[in-house]
Amino acid sequence: MYKITIEIARNGIVKTINDDNYNSAGESYEQTIVYDLEDDGNDTKEPYRNTCNFLYELCEDLGIDLGGKRDRHVLRIRKEFGGDYQLDQNELKVKLREYQSGIKVIREELKIMKEFDKQNK
Repeated sequence: MYKITIEIARNGIVKTINDDNYNSAGESYEQTIVYDLEDDGNDTKEPYRNTCNFLYELCEDLGIDLGGKRDRHVLRIRKEFGGDYQLDQNELKVKLREYQSGIKVIREELKIMKEFDKQNK
């Protein structure tokens, strides 16, 4: 049997996985992972990295299908700005660059599709 135990620690979460039939060979296996969440939201380079990792890995452990790169819909665990948070100029510039990059990719895909349609008429 596969058992996942989650415990609250002083600075985060401890996840323990016990499998009493590892590799279908009847062997026991135990894995313990500590997720340090104490200052996870204050990391300026990668805020909430450990929190996102914990949630993503928990979904994998539980066998929850989040979708894949070839699926029409994908459930993502990601961080974004809060609805009432006021972005500063640098944050707005970064967000604008990300949007512009996304638009560029979409335009290139549309161009490829148009060329493909012309060739197949």
